[in-house]
Amino acid sequence: MPGPFPYRWPSASILVRWYGKTAQCLRLDADNIIGSLKGAVDGLADAGLIADDRGVTWLPPVRAVDKANPRVELVIIKTEPEKGTL
Repeated sequence: MPGPFPYRWPSASILVRWYGKTAQCLRLDADNIIGSLKGAVDGLADAGLIADDRGVTWLPPVRAVDKANPRVELVIIKTEPEKGTL
């Protein structure tokens, strides 16, 4: 069943902004940060925003400290698929 979006983007870039409570978050491995967000990206596909995760390009994660408001932000940017892909 399609989600609330009128069309599915065939490709997108995703920037992760990871804000932790302590400076320890600055040492998190980029691959582990991206891997921990698999469920969120699957949710974007289930909601109908993106076709699937094959068209996702991950931008390098940004890590920062915010003791008062630790969080993860995803910035999703529609991109055009490269010719011969997807």
